Amino acid sequence: FIIFICSVIFLLLQNLNIVFDFLKWCFQIISPFLLGICIAFILNVLMRFIEEKLCAPLNRRYGRVWNKLRRPLCVVLTYGIVIGLVCVLLFLIFPQLSRSFYTLLKNIPNYAKDLQLWAEDVLTSLQISPDVLHNFELDWKKITDVAEGWIQKLSPDVLGSMVQFTSALAGGIFNFVLGVAFSVYMLLKKETLCRQTKRLLFAFISKDKAEYLVSIARLSSAVFSRFVSG
Repeated sequence: FIIFICSVIFLLLQNLNIVFDFLKWCFQIISPFLLGICIAFILNVLMRFIEEKLCAPLNRRYGRVWNKLRRPLCVVLTYGIVIGLVCVLLFLIFPQLSRSFYTLLKNIPNYAKDLQLWAEDVLTSLQISPDVLHNFELDWKKITDVAEGWIQKLSPDVLGSMVQFTSALAGGIFNFVLGVAFSVYMLLKKETLCRQTKRLLFAFISKDKAEYLVSIARLSSAVFSRFVSG
């Protein structure tokens, strides 16, 4: 058995590239679910507040029908609040960015004038006549030819980069949508998922270790809830 383990370790060390590619592929597979777990863990604080505080009068007044509708409605309300906050932030940030960009464009002539004055001061300090700047002429044809050659040389690389960027963007959007869908499922079935996870822990590891992991999960949830709620 020891010889077999040593042989496996030796093969893994000899094929580290394959091992890292396999680990990267595994991470790409599970990354949407990890994202969904993070989203559900964060939004669970808000959803629990809505369920226990905002819906408290309805919880006491209505019975079985409300108990079935409460969780889906709270999940929808939670995501609605988050999306609304994101939209408000975007509407507040984008106008400020556009104003800053407009101000930058408007002040470009002033920046160019300041640059020219700075260059004249440097030439004066070097005992060079500032008239050199006024007599300085650019060969625009040569500059254009060099720029065209540079663009033609880089065009295949730019096209490949655009394809890679588009592919990565599409993959990121897909992973995000899948993560959000998984987070919705986790919020809807969080009690069932918690029970199943506890059963798996107690089935495959010792009781003490399982209880220790459960206590860590509860403590993490409590600390994060207090941190978010202030």
